[in-house]
Amino acid sequence: MALAASTGACTVVQARGVVLDRDTGDGIPDALVIFTNVNTNVTFTDTSVGPSGAYSVVMSEDTYILQVVHPTCTSVDAPFENPMLQMFSPYTINFFMTCP
Repeated sequence: MALAASTGACTVVQARGVVLDRDTGDGIPDALVIFTNVNTNVTFTDTSVGPSGAYSVVMSEDTYILQVVHPTCTSVDAPFENPMLQMFSPYTINFFMTCP
C-alpha cells in the first residue's frame, strides 16, 4: 500500500505598516517590530527603515503577540495579541512611539 505524500504547506500572512512618532507623525527608523507566535513562541521580526519607518513581516497563519521596541523611543501601546488569518492578508498595522 502506497502512502500519499503530505503537502505540509503552511498558510502565510503578511503584516506591513509604519512605526510613527506619536507627537510629530514622522516615521521612526530602526525600530524592531516583533511578532511572537503564542503557540510556538517563534518570532518573526523586521526593522523599520528610512524616513517612513516602514516594515513588512511574512509569517505563518496563527495568533501572535505584537510589539515594537526602539533604543531611544517608548512604545505608546503595550504588546497585544492578534490572530493573523490569511483571508485578511495583507494586514496594515501601524505602531506609535514617543521619542525624546
